[in-house]
Amino acid sequence: MKETTPKENGTLAAAVKNVVSESVKPLAEQVEKLTREIRDQQVAQEVLLQTTAKGISYEELLLPNCKIGRS
Repeated sequence: MKETTPKENGTLAAAVKNVVSESVKPLAEQVEKLTREIRDQQVAQEVLLQTTAKGISYEELLLPNCKIGRS
């Protein structure tokens, strides 16, 4: 009896593998890009938590209390 199941390294299997790989490649690249962006945002948030960054609103709040140029 002749074997009718495709072989792992057969022509059909190779063609399907190539088509699937090429079809999924843009999605995999986008996932990698988003992963890097999320990681960068997390690192930035962690750094800000360890600093004394208060932002512009804090400076605007303190400005009226400063005696700049007054004697």
